[in-house]
Amino acid sequence: MKADLACTPLDEHQRRRLVAHALAAIFAGLAGGAVYTVLLSGRLELWPLPPLRWTVAGDAGAWSRTHTGPLLNALLVLALAGVSPLLHWRRGEARAFCLALLVTLWGNTCGYFVAAVSGSRGLSAGQGPGNHLAYLLFLIAALGVLAALALAALGLRRRAA
Repeated sequence: MKADLACTPLDEHQRRRLVAHALAAIFAGLAGGAVYTVLLSGRLELWPLPPLRWTVAGDAGAWSRTHTGPLLNALLVLALAGVSPLLHWRRGEARAFCLALLVTLWGNTCGYFVAAVSGSRGLSAGQGPGNHLAYLLFLIAALGVLAALALAALGLRRRAA
């Protein structure tokens, strides 16, 4: 079999890179959760210090999504990195798979934060620059996840063949 047609799984460096990015997104989701908590309580409490009054822009739903969205995207990346030894790709496809997952992870994570800060949802183009940016980030992330899942299916099919 020619070298460029050989099918291989993700290498350790690629898996570690995906895990590192997923952990960073988990941290971002936890930070979003901290802001969500402050928004709901109206103050920042760091015991034993006295509580500090703090007003957060945006609505509770947006900050809830900013907390949970990055966590769920990180879990998707961790799950696919975990099953990656079952998937085999030709040269370049594994790199494209990793890139598609990272585009999904950070497109959605940044989109949630932009939507929360700008007071938008990012579900359609329009309604101001914050909404435009959130929409664009979510659209790019959607294309990324479709590419990643298509490549995962291809890698699984090659493994089974």
